[in-house]
Amino acid sequence: MQKKRAIKKETAPRVQKEDEAKAILEKNDFSHIKFTHSQLNFFKAIKKNFLTVCTGPAGTAKTFVACYAALDSLREGSQKKIILARPAVEAGENLGFLPGSIDEKIAPYMQGYISNMEKIISSEKLKALLAKNMVSMEPLAFMRSQTFDDTVLILDEAQNADLRQIMLVVTRMGQNSKIIICGDITQWDIKNRRKDLHMFYEKIAKDVPECERFEFTREDIVRNPILIQLTDNYDKYKEEMGINS
Repeated sequence: MQKKRAIKKETAPRVQKEDEAKAILEKNDFSHIKFTHSQLNFFKAIKKNFLTVCTGPAGTAKTFVACYAALDSLREGSQKKIILARPAVEAGENLGFLPGSIDEKIAPYMQGYISNMEKIISSEKLKALLAKNMVSMEPLAFMRSQTFDDTVLILDEAQNADLRQIMLVVTRMGQNSKIIICGDITQWDIKNRRKDLHMFYEKIAKDVPECERFEFTREDIVRNPILIQLTDNYDKYKEEMGINS
């Protein structure tokens, strides 16, 4: 009898946390979203893998699909928490150049996540998830020595992360967790890091089980058709000028 009571007490927090998420998120919250064929394949890759690296040009909805998949996992109870991260390249990873608290310092870098999630669920539901710490934003500089279980972690703008930062994020993930890494390898805000995202997958993750790379192309751009022509013209210009970044 004592053994049964101990097991019940141990599993209670997980059930309670899952119930909290299900009380906020409903299946109907996601029914208005329609994916393209490529976006659906990216979503399926996230669902079946521990680590998914997604690359592609701007306007292909990389971050949007990653946020959708993370929120859907929270709704299902597959994971209990979403962590949002990205390199704070403008201010440096010590976050020392912006005024205010840590949350206030990282807020400008995380606005893209908020905008995408508010296209999926209402701002009120997102605020409820943030208030209950089921969705949180973490600076890369503060991840060391942490382990995240039952978590979906999204690292966006990963083309600006160096290899050590990517490895730091990956090695923070514990039991029953997923990692989604998104980046546009045609955009390099820090030139000497431009190869690290590609190198991480090709040299470190490529042959590891449950690690997959998904790549969007210019044909997958959905934000605005004009972006396709602008991207093509930019690539042509770089080739003519011998520009590699």
